[in-house]
Amino acid sequence: YSPLGSPDRPWAPKGEKTLMEDETVNAIAKKHGVTAAQVLIRYPLDRGLITIPKSTNRTRIEENFKVLSFSLDPEDVDALNGLDRNFRVCVLEADVESKYYPFKIAY
Repeated sequence: YSPLGSPDRPWAPKGEKTLMEDETVNAIAKKHGVTAAQVLIRYPLDRGLITIPKSTNRTRIEENFKVLSFSLDPEDVDALNGLDRNFRVCVLEADVESKYYPFKIAY
């Protein structure tokens, strides 16, 4: 479980704007006629990654399925790639000694 869109997550940097509030994300959402959340769910899908959105809200669950009805343009992906904030959201500190730990390289 990783509440990436949750502004109250304990490890969030103080005063941080969430990605759901980011101007770039919202501009892309407006361009495609979708929500910021849909853009953020679609982004990893377009990169070939597995995405598991979570909601208990019926409307949001239905919204989540609608991410399959659009794709991001290469320009959108480039813009989203440029949102690097120089920190990892999930660092998996309990696994840092594992030979399979994926974050030994700098971001």
